[in-house]
Amino acid sequence: MEKTFDEIKKYVLENIDVLMYYDRDKLLKEGAYDDGLAHGKEEGIKENKIEIAKKMLEEKMDLKIISKVTGLPKEEIKTLQGAI
Repeated sequence: MEKTFDEIKKYVLENIDVLMYYDRDKLLKEGAYDDGLAHGKEEGIKENKIEIAKKMLEEKMDLKIISKVTGLPKEEIKTLQGAI
C-alpha cells in the first residue's frame, strides 16, 4: 500500500503542470473562469461606488444626489453615513 501511495505522489509531483493546465482548461470550458472575472469586476465597481459615496458624504452632499450619482440605494448611503 505504501509503495502505491509513493508512486501516486511521484506521478502527481512530476505532472503537476499538466494537471494544473487541465484544471484551468476545464474551468475555462465550463465558464467558471469568466464567471469569476465578472464577479470580481462587479465587486470592484461596487467598492468604487461606495468610496465615491463616502467622499460625497464627507463633503456634506445631499443623500438624494449621492444616490443618483452612485446608483446606491439611500438606505445603504445612510449606513455609510453612520460609519463615517
